Amino acid sequence: MSGIVQPRIVQFFYRAPVAIIGIIGFVFAMQIIFRFREDTTLITNTAFLIIATLAALSFSFARVIESEQLRDRVMFAGERLLHGAVMVVVASVLKYFLFLLYTIPAFEALAWLEVVTSLTVGVLTGLVFANGIMFAHTGLRVLNDLLLMRFTRHKDWDDIW
Repeated sequence: MSGIVQPRIVQFFYRAPVAIIGIIGFVFAMQIIFRFREDTTLITNTAFLIIATLAALSFSFARVIESEQLRDRVMFAGERLLHGAVMVVVASVLKYFLFLLYTIPAFEALAWLEVVTSLTVGVLTGLVFANGIMFAHTGLRVLNDLLLMRFTRHKDWDDIW
């Protein structure tokens, strides 16, 4: 993009947190989604709102980008974020359905039904949620890399005075 070479420490400093949050986010998401007896709707819906907002910001940013190639890359990030948001909200609804099932006394009495439901709807919900988080992370990574690349495009990018 420009003749300015980014120092490796700058690349590491801005890329490492996105990679770490991807790993931590995935592990946390799996813990949240498989707690069938807990109402985690607030957490999953908050994740949806954050991801959807990032998607909207990406699409808005894409409208003002100069080159077609960069616009396409930002749109790709927005699409990944949007797809992730859709999958997260679907998983949130499925998870809430499971939570409601677990609150029914007759459901708890039928241990075999609990096992079957956990292994079918529960695993499906986990897979949908995990894919949503992975798609969102892909969009976040692409967007972060693009912004980082643009970050040093002017020679005074690191002047604080």
